[in-house]
Amino acid sequence: MPNRKHLLFQTLMLKKDNSIIKDAAAMKYLAKIEFVVIRALVVMMALVVLFASLDLAWIIIRDLSTPPYLLFDVNRLLEIFGMFLLVLIGIELLESIRMYLDHKLVHVEVVMTVAIIAIARKVIILDVKDLDGLKLIGIGVIIIALAGGYVYIKRCYRDGSICVPERRNE
Repeated sequence: MPNRKHLLFQTLMLKKDNSIIKDAAAMKYLAKIEFVVIRALVVMMALVVLFASLDLAWIIIRDLSTPPYLLFDVNRLLEIFGMFLLVLIGIELLESIRMYLDHKLVHVEVVMTVAIIAIARKVIILDVKDLDGLKLIGIGVIIIALAGGYVYIKRCYRDGSICVPERRNE
């Protein structure tokens, strides 16, 4: 007798042109497509991170070796910090894809980390003179929301709970 997971897998349905696909072979085909796409994403992301790192290293070496030696202009320094954080975002996205490959689920903590790094990058390279107060308030609210969400998620992982209030039997 087939087990329950096998039956669930066979009856998983996808809508396509108002018809329902109940075939397990079609689901296996879709799983193979997903496998190829994810592997391609990993390779492309790894190449992007590698070339962005090489570009960042080249910019730093070039700027340090031109007069004035061993000094950076403030604008150039902000650009380098932005590029550094961009490479870090790429590394975190690569980690997110790897975690998906290992566990077949997206880890919210990694996604939150990427979002926090992305907003930090935006704040670092931001020219405050060109923004009105409402946009600055919006960025501040995003930072507070991401930080609060990250603390909440870390607390849930630390406690081993799933952060859902338990129902009381009354």
